Amino acid sequence: MVSGARQLLDLLRSARSDDRGMMLVEVIVSTVTMIGMGLATAMVIDTAGSTSGLNRARAVSVVLAKNDQDQMRQLPYQELLSRSADPRQVTVDGKYYTVTSTLELVDDNVGTSDCSSTSRAAKYLKMTSSVAVPWSDLQPVVLETLRSPTLGNAELGSVAVRLTNGEGAGTVGVPVIAGPSSGATNTLGCAFIEDVPEGTVAVSWSKSGYVNENGLTDVTGSVAVRADLTATVTGSYDLSGQADIAFTDHRIADPATIIAADRVSWRSVSAVNQGITSVPVGERRFALTTPGTTMTADALFPFANDYGFYAGSCGGNNPEVYVDGSGVAERILPGTTATVAVDAPTIAITVRAGATPRSGYGVYATPNTTAISPNPASTMEGCTEVISRAAGSAGSVPAPTSATGTTKLTLPYGIWNICIDNANAGSPRKYIGRFNNTPAGTPSPLAPTMISGQRAVDLDWNAVSTSAGLCS
Repeated sequence: MVSGARQLLDLLRSARSDDRGMMLVEVIVSTVTMIGMGLATAMVIDTAGSTSGLNRARAVSVVLAKNDQDQMRQLPYQELLSRSADPRQVTVDGKYYTVTSTLELVDDNVGTSDCSSTSRAAKYLKMTSSVAVPWSDLQPVVLETLRSPTLGNAELGSVAVRLTNGEGAGTVGVPVIAGPSSGATNTLGCAFIEDVPEGTVAVSWSKSGYVNENGLTDVTGSVAVRADLTATVTGSYDLSGQADIAFTDHRIADPATIIAADRVSWRSVSAVNQGITSVPVGERRFALTTPGTTMTADALFPFANDYGFYAGSCGGNNPEVYVDGSGVAERILPGTTATVAVDAPTIAITVRAGATPRSGYGVYATPNTTAISPNPASTMEGCTEVISRAAGSAGSVPAPTSATGTTKLTLPYGIWNICIDNANAGSPRKYIGRFNNTPAGTPSPLAPTMISGQRAVDLDWNAVSTSAGLCS
C-alpha cells in the first residue's frame, strides 16, 4: 500500500514536467472526487432507508398494540382470564414483531381510582399490551387500560367512601366500615368495600385525632346499596386543631401582649365557618361550667379558610351581624393550637338619683328580644345568657356601685337590657331600656351607645322604667 502510494507520488512529480502529466493529474483528481461523492450519496440513501424502516416499524407496533387491546376488551370476562400470557410472533410485510399480553387484578385501595366508578366491583383488571421489534433498537410500544369485571352476584354490591381533608385532598389511612365489611382509604382518600349486602347499610369511620367538619371523630351514617352497583359516600375528615381563647375587655390583635388588666370573664365562645353543617349551621358553640378568662375550642376541623370567633352563644353576639369585618378571624391548621383574643367590651355604669350618686346598687343585664324598627325582629332572639344576681351568670357579676355610684359591666356584643337593683326586696328592680353594645361603625338604629366617646350608661334611679320583668 505504501509502495503504491510512493509510485503514485513519483508519477505525479514526473508528470508536472510536461502537458501530458498535467492532464493525468486532472483525470486522477476528478476520479477521486467522483468516488467520494458516490460514497456520500450511498450513505445518505442508506440512512434515509433505515429511518423510514424504523418509523414504519413503530407505526406497525402501535397498531398491533391497539388491536390486542381491542381483542381483550371484547372477550368475555372469564375467557379473558384464561387467555395465555405467553409472547407470540406476528409477521407484517415479511418482518416479525413480538406481542405480549398481560393481565393484573388491581385493588383500588392501592390503585389510582378517584371513587367515581359505579360498578359493583372494587377491583379492576389491568390489561397491558407490549409490542417489541427484535430486529431493531426500538423501545417496545406499551398500552394499558382498565376493565371492570362483572361478577354477577345478585345479592351483593359495593360501597365507595371518599374522604377529603381541609385542603380538598384525599385523607389517607382512615379505617372505614360498611355493613359487615371494612377497608381503609388509599392515597386519594378512597376506600372501596366489596361484598356489601343489598339494602340500607351502616357506614362509619374513625381515627384518633381526626374529626369531620362538625368536630366528630366517630362518624356514622347509612347508604342504600344495590346489587352489582357501587354506592358512594363522601365526607370531610382531617387531623384536628384547636384554639385557646382569651377574653379581653377590648380588641387586642396580638394575644401575646395581653396583660392581667385586659382580661375579663365569660362562659362561652362561638366558632364560625360556613363549612360547619351541624345545627346551628355554620357555627359551633363551646361553654364552661362557670365563667373564666380563658377556654379552649377544641376538635376544630382545619378548613382552608379562617374561622370567626366571638364571645357568647347566640348569633346576636356575633359582631359580624352588625358590621362586616368586625369579628376576630383565625386560621386553624391540622394538629396545631392557635391563640385567639376575643373581646367582650366593658361598659362604664353610673347610678344616681338626680344628682346624688347611689352606692351599693347592683347592675345586671339580659338580652333585649324586643323588635327593633325597622327590623321585624330583634337580633338577640334565642339568646339566653344573662348577667344575673341569681346563680348561673354567663359572666362576672359586677361589683356593687361605689361611693361615686360607678361600676363596670362586661358583655359580649349585642343588644341588652341594663338593669339596676337597690338590694331592697320590697322595691322592684328597675331597668333602663336598651343598650347597644355593638361594634364601632354599626349604623342606626343599632349604633353603639356611647357617652363621651366610651361605652357607658348613666342611670337615674328616679327616671328609669320599673318593668322589672325584663331583668332576671
